Amino acid sequence: MADYFRRGSYRLLEAYIERISSERANQGFDVSELVQGFIAVREAIMPIVWREVNFERSAALSVASDLDELINWAVI
Repeated sequence: MADYFRRGSYRLLEAYIERISSERANQGFDVSELVQGFIAVREAIMPIVWREVNFERSAALSVASDLDELINWAVI
């Protein structure tokens, strides 16, 4: 995800999604569990985003919106 935010490229994220999805499927995880994992990423990242934008609400909301779009792209 960092590569997307830095460079605007989905390439590394797409490769990661393909690899992790394949690994987890081979381990017996259900697709819904994979989706839940990606959604949980948002909760883990937002405190860092909040700190990195110096607690500026509008900047944090903008990044959160971008992050939501990216996670939506990842799970669809």
